[in-house]
Amino acid sequence: MLFAILLLPTAFQASECVKVYRDVVEGQTIHIYADSQALYPCQVELALKAVQNLKSDRPLPLHAVIPAGSRKVLLLTLRHSGSGQNMSYNLMTRQSRGDPAAEPDRDALYVLPFAHGTKAKLIQGYGGSFSHKGTSEFSLDFALEIGTAIHAARAGLVVETKSDSNTGGPSPNYNDYANYIIIAHDDGTYATYAHLKQGGVMVRSGQKVNQGDPIGYSGNTGFSRGPHLHFEVSRPGIMEAQSIPVRFSTLQGKVERLREGDYHYAVHAGGPSFKAIFGKDLKAEDFAGHRRTIARKDQVTLRPQKDDDTIIMYVQNGYSADKTVEIEFELHNLSASTPMPIRSRLPALSETFLLLLKPIDPTGAETRFSARYSVSE
Repeated sequence: MLFAILLLPTAFQASECVKVYRDVVEGQTIHIYADSQALYPCQVELALKAVQNLKSDRPLPLHAVIPAGSRKVLLLTLRHSGSGQNMSYNLMTRQSRGDPAAEPDRDALYVLPFAHGTKAKLIQGYGGSFSHKGTSEFSLDFALEIGTAIHAARAGLVVETKSDSNTGGPSPNYNDYANYIIIAHDDGTYATYAHLKQGGVMVRSGQKVNQGDPIGYSGNTGFSRGPHLHFEVSRPGIMEAQSIPVRFSTLQGKVERLREGDYHYAVHAGGPSFKAIFGKDLKAEDFAGHRRTIARKDQVTLRPQKDDDTIIMYVQNGYSADKTVEIEFELHNLSASTPMPIRSRLPALSETFLLLLKPIDPTGAETRFSARYSVSE
């Protein structure tokens, strides 16, 4: 008798959520059962191929939802059809997380999945051209340095984790190498926090977490072009999960859609007040009075400092005498707050503010600059 199982897991599902097995009674009847191996409801779809002298008691393909923790759920029974002695079949199965009857709570309010009072750039939003298509359309990618703390965007139950990978790269070939945390919500939806660093999971399966709790650390594993956090909420469909849009609590109130290319502050309930500063809002006059003493180094140098994607450029005169400097910048995807070239008189042994450089398109090409300058008495 032939018995074969083909498992097609859904994204970020590391193992079978249901064990499908058979029990043969008196050599003539075959019962097909399922045991839950997961903390969540799991769908299973069964189909038979190459059937010989057997008949199913239920129409095929068969679709069933196996409750979490259930055992020996009868899926179907195969009986000898009476047309021959030899009986054989191939049983093909597919599995998927969740119950498609679940209805998302449209009033649920999420917080951004990093520490209260900190900000991150949304580098890919809903419908992002790099990878947010199809079932992942309503996903969000936040640029976070490796090791940044990740926080639960909504309360729920941790149902799956992976943290053993140290591999990543910019192609779908790396999909299976992503470390992740999956949290089930009360309404049957699931949040995925992906691309975590190796060993970057702070929680365990079966653990309940509150909104805002720290759960892991960001990384660069799996299908990834650079360190970031991939966050999505999905609802179960029939044999396929679909990401859904959700609302976030932000400084601006309840936001339906975060804008790609912007920096966003996390605002968690009960967190202390903080001062929000966005680089895009900085003005040259904010720094006009900047001056600080530096050590002698007998050269003029530039010191860039970033706030979000805005570059605050300072110039340092390390000579013991005042100097005049003339500077010309070559800019790529950047605009300057001061026309070129810049001619400035620099006090001795001092750092002074020079100009601001801001991205022309914060969602597009990378920003870079180079400078040529001459120094005179």
